[in-house]
Order: sequence, then structure tokens, then C-alpha cells
Amino acid sequence: MTDEDEVTEYLGCELVRDRKTRTGHLVQAGYAERVLRAFNMWESHPVATPLDPNVRLSKLDFPTVVDPRVHRKYRRVVGCISYLVNKTRPDSSFSFSQLSKFRQYPGKTHLAAAYRVLAYVRGTLNQGIYFHDPRAGKRNILSGWVDSNFASDVDSRKSVTGYMLSLNGGPISWKAARQGDVTLSSSEAEFVAASQAGKEVLYLGALLKGFACPQTRPTELWEDNASCILMSENRERSCHVDVRVHFLRDMVRDGAVKLSKYAGTQNGADALTKSLPKPASHKHREFLHGTAQSFSAFFASARVSPVALAGRSLLTHTRSLLTHIRSLLTPTSTSTFTAYPLLQRMPLV
Repeated sequence: MTDEDEVTEYLGCELVRDRKTRTGHLVQAGYAERVLRAFNMWESHPVATPLDPNVRLSKLDFPTVVDPRVHRKYRRVVGCISYLVNKTRPDSSFSFSQLSKFRQYPGKTHLAAAYRVLAYVRGTLNQGIYFHDPRAGKRNILSGWVDSNFASDVDSRKSVTGYMLSLNGGPISWKAARQGDVTLSSSEAEFVAASQAGKEVLYLGALLKGFACPQTRPTELWEDNASCILMSENRERSCHVDVRVHFLRDMVRDGAVKLSKYAGTQNGADALTKSLPKPASHKHREFLHGTAQSFSAFFASARVSPVALAGRSLLTHTRSLLTHIRSLLTPTSTSTFTAYPLLQRMPLV
């Protein structure tokens, strides 16, 4: 056995460490460059997002007869993307999960989508995972984000699960995958996703305990669905939810996991469940790759978007209009009031 000093590269993954600032960076720039040159994409024009947010891949794009050349090339491209996603590129996880569904019968549409992911990698060649020292009292504390996209699979109407767990500012586990069963509501889809994230929390908690980093408090999972949080905290019956995911309630009860509410637009795992447009994709990519800013600080500093402000203005205007209509049509006697039963029960928005 020989000592060759600090590790700088391992299985195509480059390790960059700055001891003065106590930061670390994992990147696969060299491997990505070899992949891009192998598929003649090194000189390609970079794109802003891995997949086109306006396009959904489907079985309807299957060719009548699969071209063997397209089939071989598609499987090679998806395999290379897989190695990037599983090591340093959680921002392309959703793209990989979508492309993986069509490995048996790919068409030219699917191959074009795979090449688009390579074009995205070309523009983000040096992107990777960043870790930092959060200082005493905050080191080695596991936290995460979880989200789902209800019935988003156009072929099966199954929902998509997305979660990411981070440690010391950087992601250490992430997943973007179609759920195994069809769910009947968005809250049920979120509950299934949170249960899957909970299982990963248990595994990582046991692993960290073996490294003398036990989790002494509940692992905080950021969740944007209030119904899911209530279902995890209450013991009321939810017959439409499969029994096998109800252990999330036990995890919350036992103090292993704590679900915390946050706005859906600030969802760190949103990019793991759908193809986002450029502004949202770039915003969430910062947290998918790791950042020194805590998610709580990011959530507290978030500003209300113009769309949300416009929605609030419209809601206020609607309330005022309903109040005015009811005041104009309020009858003077009980006998005439029976002509307006619907108006009488009309709630103010």
C-alpha cells in the first residue's frame, strides 16, 4: 500500500478541496467532455434547460419499427447521462428519469431529447456538487426537500416523486422517479413521495451513525402540501392511501422526521419532478448543487412574485364585487328571499 497524497480524481469524478475556506467541490468536467466529443456535441450550442418545458415525451412517439442504429445510440447516450446524474448532476435527474422510460423503443423524438440534455451539459460543464463547513452546531445535520407532480405521466397517469437530502450544504442523495401506483389526489401523491424520502432518511441516519454523526433531532423535510403534513401528524384514517406508506406517521411520531411547510414556488425539489422553464430551473439549480445559504434563510428572504401579487389583487377585487352584488340583490322580506337560495349560500371568496 502506498500513499499518493490527497485524492484528486476517482472514477471520472474530480475532487477539488480548499482547506482555507473549508469547501469541497465534486465535478465531472473531464468525463463530460469525453462524452460530448464522443457524440460530436462538443461544438454544440448550449441550451438553458435539460428538456424543453413545453414538450412531454410519450409512448405515442414510438416508431412502428425501431431503427437499430437509433436504438444503440440512444442507449449509449442515456447510459452516459446516467453516470453524470448518479454522481454529480442532480439537476438532470428528472431528464434522465424521463429518457429511461423509452430505452426499449426509442424514436427520433426521444433521441433528440437525449441530445438536448448533452447540449445542456455542454453549457454547464463545470457544474457539480459543492460542500462547505456550516460551523459548529450545524455540521453533519441531515435535511431535505420532497415534492411530487400529480398524475404527470401522460402514458400511465402516475405521479412523479422527487426528493433531495443534503449534508453540510451539498446533496448526498436524490431521486426523480415515477411512482409505482396511481394516486387519487395530489395530497396522496405527496404523502407517497414523503414516505419514500422518509425511507432514505432512515438509511442515511443509520449510515451517519456508523460514522459517529448520529442525528439527535428530527430530520427536517421541506414539503409544500399542507394536507400531506396534516396526514403525517394526525392518526385519522385515510382509507385511500396504501397501508405501506403509513409508516411515515410513525416516523413523525417517533421524532425521526419532521415535515415543514413552505411555498411551492420555493420548492428545492421542484426541478426533480418536472421540466421547469429557464428562470425557475436556474433558481432551483443553486440548491440542487449545494450552497452555503440555508434553505430556511432562502425561504425567509423570498419575495412575492408579480404573478402572486396580481392574483391577490384579483382576489380582493372579486370579494368586493361579490359583496356589492349581494348588497344590491338582498331582498326586503323572507318570502322574496326564497327566490335567491344560491345567492344566499354564495361564499365570499
